[in-house]
Amino acid sequence: MPDAGAGPIVAVIAAEAIELDSLRRHASHWEVVDWPGVESVRRAVIGGADWFLLANGPGVPNACAALQEVESMGRPLSLVVSAGFCGALDPALEPGDIVRATDFELEADALRPQALLSAAPPASQGRYWTLDHVASTAAEKLALGQTGAKAVDMEAGGLALYCGVRDIPFCAVKVVTDRADEDLPLDFNRYRRADGRFDRAAIARAAALRPWVAWKLWTFAGRCRRASAVLADYLVECRFGEIAE
Repeated sequence: MPDAGAGPIVAVIAAEAIELDSLRRHASHWEVVDWPGVESVRRAVIGGADWFLLANGPGVPNACAALQEVESMGRPLSLVVSAGFCGALDPALEPGDIVRATDFELEADALRPQALLSAAPPASQGRYWTLDHVASTAAEKLALGQTGAKAVDMEAGGLALYCGVRDIPFCAVKVVTDRADEDLPLDFNRYRRADGRFDRAAIARAAALRPWVAWKLWTFAGRCRRASAVLADYLVECRFGEIAE
């Protein structure tokens, strides 16, 4: 457990560490922290604020478990940000585009965030559709896009609900990695473990057996690294403010 400190903190939660690692070049302090209950934790000082960057695998249960670990420190949370990668549902969106959430669709619940960006660079805005699985095909994404949602992810809606119940300021800012009209290189749902996390060894084996899949995955990984850098640059330019009732 990190030093509890005294001041408020910003908790940024993603599925995979690669989604947040580009924030390192903006940090005046960066350290890897070992929390047994969370897959990846990094503590950073960015713009004078204390940030905890958590990646605990895809899905709402893993994201909320990571947030519970932050709360157990006993320090006030000034903000929770759901950040990382998302799939486009709007055909106008391209890889590398930022999408800020205005609201969320989580099963049958429509939710509003508990915090807004009071100042931020221009970006697309709209509804996130939060699923319990990876939207791997163009057909599924295009169908979801018919609802008017802008982007699809696996964590933001659940974190919005969790933070709303506890009156914790929350927002979601993600970067597009795949267009609405394209399939992912693999159906990643086939390579998730019982805890919801991806089985990286199984993905590597699948790629080794099919060189064309390996090439697609390598290309997609490069796109993800570039998207991570775009997201990091965007997040450090944002200022966050509570919703005025």
